[in-house]
Amino acid sequence: MELQNEEKLDGLQHRLDSELMVGMKSAVSLAMEKEYQRLMEQKEGRDIQHVFLTGMAFLYGYGMEQNISHGEELVQIAAEAGLPEAMEALGMLYDSGELTDRDYRKAAGWWDKLTNYWEDKFGEEYGEEEGVKVVRASRRAGEDWLQVDEYFDAKMSYYSMNTAALILYLVHSGERHHKELEESNINMGNMCKVEGKEEDAKIWYRSAQNLREDYDGQ
Repeated sequence: MELQNEEKLDGLQHRLDSELMVGMKSAVSLAMEKEYQRLMEQKEGRDIQHVFLTGMAFLYGYGMEQNISHGEELVQIAAEAGLPEAMEALGMLYDSGELTDRDYRKAAGWWDKLTNYWEDKFGEEYGEEEGVKVVRASRRAGEDWLQVDEYFDAKMSYYSMNTAALILYLVHSGERHHKELEESNINMGNMCKVEGKEEDAKIWYRSAQNLREDYDGQ
């Protein structure tokens, strides 16, 4: 199947070049160009996924000799190309400290990038799955920023978590998502306390308490 797509790409490119050379920009050539772009995007997506999977294989020694530094490099290439699985893998890699030195700052940076990726997807249609992924990624980012005493960055991460949790609660299901909203309200209250904003913290804590009471026993 991949060989067929490669041949199709080559054929389309040759025909496009031939038509464009004689100034023909017909409806047929435009359709061909769109198909060529579609196939190229498919190929690039497969290539990045392949880079990521190869990197993971090197990291953990799956089917090949383990090479952690090379695996880390390949996964980072895929993450920088926008692959969310690679961003998550790097966040977990630097969080755990199992294969590399634990680095909460690097981990938080990748959780932030993953948060931004899913926020863009979530903002399109407020899909529940994407919203949950925003909550999870921003939670991890906030936790890691706190590990290195970056309170402003932690607050921004928890703000993203709170916004997504509130939308999930209002748009999708309070019953399914009240715990996420309760948790994010507590996180926001904690950050207000760090800033010395006691009254603001009380408002967040009260909101979390109200949610707990509303759904207590469910």
